[in-house]
Amino acid sequence: MLVFWKAFGIFKEGNITEALRELTRVQDRREISLASAIALIHYHERCRNVDQEAIDTLTVEMDDREEMASDKDLHVAASFLWHCQ
Repeated sequence: MLVFWKAFGIFKEGNITEALRELTRVQDRREISLASAIALIHYHERCRNVDQEAIDTLTVEMDDREEMASDKDLHVAASFLWHCQ
């Protein structure tokens, strides 16, 4: 989970590509699967060259990730959204 927030810090510093790289490494960990998908979509949407295919893939996976999300994952996702919006 530390890598998730590290990626967020990198994103806030303005290095979106590095944040995507960091978060992609841990996106399939069960405890942050949903939060990672939400963050990756957020980061991809803010890239200079938007990767619409990646956004579409993550969006399709959201339902499955949401169903399997643990309480910890939901908490991290909510915290991320609170910090971003």
